[in-house]
Amino acid sequence: MVIFKDDTNAFIKFSEAINKLPEIDTVKVHAFNIILLTYYLLFLSQDVLEILTSSNDSNADNNNLFKIPKKYDNDVEIIKKNLFDILIANAEKDLVDMRMAYKTFFNSSDLRVPHEWYPLARIMRRKVIFHGGPTNSGKTYHALQRLKEADPAKGTHLLAYLLTHPFTHSLIYIEGGGVYCGPLRLLALEIFENLNRSGVHCNLLTGQEKHEVPSASHTACTVEMINTKIEYDVAVIDEIQMIGNDQRGNGWTRALLGLRANEIHVCGGLEALNIVKSLVDSIGDDFEFKKYDRLSTLNIADVSLRGDYSKIQPGDCVVAFNRQDIFAIKHDIERLTSHKCAVIYGQLPPETRSMQARLFNDDNTGFDVLVASDAIGTIH
Repeated sequence: MVIFKDDTNAFIKFSEAINKLPEIDTVKVHAFNIILLTYYLLFLSQDVLEILTSSNDSNADNNNLFKIPKKYDNDVEIIKKNLFDILIANAEKDLVDMRMAYKTFFNSSDLRVPHEWYPLARIMRRKVIFHGGPTNSGKTYHALQRLKEADPAKGTHLLAYLLTHPFTHSLIYIEGGGVYCGPLRLLALEIFENLNRSGVHCNLLTGQEKHEVPSASHTACTVEMINTKIEYDVAVIDEIQMIGNDQRGNGWTRALLGLRANEIHVCGGLEALNIVKSLVDSIGDDFEFKKYDRLSTLNIADVSLRGDYSKIQPGDCVVAFNRQDIFAIKHDIERLTSHKCAVIYGQLPPETRSMQARLFNDDNTGFDVLVASDAIGTIH
């Protein structure tokens, strides 16, 4: 037997023990099965094999395939001793790949300690700032202002050389300055456009598309597309309350635990405050809470328009719930007043929705009324 080539005495003892067993083939098969089992259970403890090969336990299962008559206990003990002293030492070399595969499977299926899935993030001492408040409170705005200030030199380890001359080159950064991640492609697109208009070179990465900007230091992406291998200076996680969503909550959990960033700004409703703080405390990162109040009050008018669109004022928004009504209302407003209407509804391409929103928000375009469906909720 090749496994005992380095220990002749062990081989002799093992052979003698096998030969002392009854000449019944099934018993010798049991002994051979122990050898095979040892190879396959190498990554388990010795106690497991002791249980499987035990013949002294009165409570042992009568159907145990490895049960050997009690009178052969001494010989079986010799077999097992030599198995663990000699065979395992050699099998460790033979089963390296199997052991690694087992450990990988075990670690990936252990859901008790998700923060340990991101060891590179655990090395860092991150600062998590929770921007909490209602809609239209400025929480995301303040986080994005900090994102624009992100310094690539404090984040990325992904460096590249830009060849400027056959004999000279200069060092440039690829990504690593900052990253924005949100729940919708439209939000990622809006941040992508906003940062690039501000002079901050930014890439766009969603499940549907990828736009790369030369020398980009920032990335705007949907939350499922974050890269946990890149180190950033600043990260923004938008709509953090989605962490409790049954279908997509894992994306926010992964972002919060796995992002490698010096500062992580999470924005969302106050209902997510306790769970975010609990997660941050459990991994030893610094936590800061900033509370925001609504910037403008939401009041209900005393009297409705009663369908008279001639009373529409600049800056008004009319919400309808199907495309036919949206265009009918737009036609009535432009017929009865001097206002021009921007239009937003769900079936419009994201780029078109974003353009219509800019037309309405810009004072110099002449589009001073918005007619929209509930898709307006995805436009900042």
